[in-house]
Amino acid sequence: MCMFRSDFPVFSTYPDLIYLDSASTAQKPFGVIEGISDMMQSAYANIHRGSYDLSEKAEAYYEASKEKLAQFL
Repeated sequence: MCMFRSDFPVFSTYPDLIYLDSASTAQKPFGVIEGISDMMQSAYANIHRGSYDLSEKAEAYYEASKEKLAQFL
């Protein structure tokens, strides 16, 4: 998967930015920001600790992210 400057909103704000601090804090592409925002708005709860709907939805997000990462690696 190729990533381009246009995939990262920070470069819209700072078009001349050359970001070399990724070892400390990596900039996030739109897809990651949207995913985090969606999860925090609709399923933010403890995972592996609750037996209520919101916790189960949060755990589903967590498990899906692990599966996607495993496929990527």
